[in-house]
Amino acid sequence: MFEHAKEVTVTGGSITEIHGDSHTYGRPVTIVNGPRSLTEKQGLQILQKHVAAGAMHNSKERYDAPKCHPDTRKAVVKDITSWASDDSKDTLILWISAPAGSGKSAILQTIAELFHASGGLAASFFFSRTGPQRQTETHLIATIAAQLAISIPSTRPFIEQVVLDDLSIFDKRLRVQMDLLVIQPLIRASLQTGCSTPWPSLFIIDGLDECIGSKVQANILNILNHALLQLKTSLPKLCLLIASRPEPAICDVFEDKLSNITHHLVLDNSYDPDRDIATFLRSSFAHIYHRRHTRFPSMSSLILPWPSEDVISFLVKKSSGQFIFAATVIRFIDEDRKLPTSQLQVILDICESLDASQHKTNPFALVDQLYAHVLRSSEEIHKVISLLGAIFYLEHNQNPTPAFLESLLGLNLDETILLFWDLHSIVYIPASRTESIHFYHASFGDYLMDRHRSKDLHIDEHVAHSLLLKSSMRQLSKMPLAEWQVVDDPAMQYSTKSWPHHYSRGNSIMAGTMDSFLQTFRLNSDLLNYSTTSIKLVYWWEIYGRVQINWHHEVSMHIQKLHHNMLQI
Repeated sequence: MFEHAKEVTVTGGSITEIHGDSHTYGRPVTIVNGPRSLTEKQGLQILQKHVAAGAMHNSKERYDAPKCHPDTRKAVVKDITSWASDDSKDTLILWISAPAGSGKSAILQTIAELFHASGGLAASFFFSRTGPQRQTETHLIATIAAQLAISIPSTRPFIEQVVLDDLSIFDKRLRVQMDLLVIQPLIRASLQTGCSTPWPSLFIIDGLDECIGSKVQANILNILNHALLQLKTSLPKLCLLIASRPEPAICDVFEDKLSNITHHLVLDNSYDPDRDIATFLRSSFAHIYHRRHTRFPSMSSLILPWPSEDVISFLVKKSSGQFIFAATVIRFIDEDRKLPTSQLQVILDICESLDASQHKTNPFALVDQLYAHVLRSSEEIHKVISLLGAIFYLEHNQNPTPAFLESLLGLNLDETILLFWDLHSIVYIPASRTESIHFYHASFGDYLMDRHRSKDLHIDEHVAHSLLLKSSMRQLSKMPLAEWQVVDDPAMQYSTKSWPHHYSRGNSIMAGTMDSFLQTFRLNSDLLNYSTTSIKLVYWWEIYGRVQINWHHEVSMHIQKLHHNMLQI
């Protein structure tokens, strides 16, 4: 098109790339602000729809993700970076395992940031049971592929072409997605470019145990193993850093199929977590003092350093290597409306009150005591527990905003923020009503779901689903059936899609809720207003079809009766 042209500049416009033999004549061609071809843009847009953006290490959703204090975890970070940077290593996977609260995610976040800054990070995925797109394998491969298209640009056209050639690729089995969206683009790009410049080589996956389903976790590991072995010849420097709790299903795969290519790093006492926890506590207390002592005159008279080394040592001992305890303690003491010295005394009293035998039978006994104290500090504890239950049992376990919760549950404006005000040490409360609420650590959910640990603070699944069903019914009763599918309201949209989910997971006491709703809701009169019988039946049959399985017998019979009446219209 530009044969024999000289010093051509194209501003704007669209140029379609043709892959194959090409020849350039005369001076170089400069393209200023020229968009990529429509086909390529479409491929990227389609891919982006299947990406769990919140799972990436630098996502907006994870803006406050925990990471290592600059003066802590130096030894383990050094070991990981040395392994990942060693081109002669004889393993492809580094598996970091440790119990909950040991700081695994903080370590991997730190590594991700270090390698991203140096250009060595290929892709990352941080699983989380509290994230709707981060708790399953559904978005894993697409998210990795989308990052590869950026970190290794030569893979981009191959990834885009796969998406455009088969729009159903994201509905395929995970191994098929891995083959087509990751393995083949990497191999083809390496053959095309010859890897003349070093490629980002590190893949990071955190919190595999937070992906729902032990069989799914094992399948992910097997597919990752398959990918690494397929790529070993073409890209020998590629490696995987993965962290998880030592769950049985995960351990079985690592000890069997992956044993020959895995280096196992256990976060145990050999890394001296007590020293790092002490460093973290000293630094955090110093920060609290310098930020708060001018506000509270009583703190100005404290003997520095505050608190004493004896107190630091006591807290370190009580933490038992759990960074989650130390981090929660600091957030608790740093409550804006509370006096730090008084908050510290509360912590010391909790530690003193714990029987040694309790800690032996439950390694999280001290964290549990702290969670219980924070929850009981609320003036409306029953409302708080109900609200927590609603959040935990939302379908897809999404991270809701205060605005969404207040609309769905019929709460007053800002009531969510007020109810959670005393929970700042364990629940992130956003400054905006449109930002998501989330919990600082997965162990809080473990605590609330385990009746033996949380006792009377335990969240009852049936009660939570009942609340969400009633709330959904209240939403649906606000408007005619014809508007259910078209209204632009998140709470209404959720209710339309999710009320069968809450009914099917409840118990028989919900039958009364649904029976009352179906008898009082103006289904017949609403449907009579439609212009054609076909429209009437489409709306009713959609609702009937979604819930005819697993319904309580009496409600099911009532639905069938209403459906029979509709056929007479």
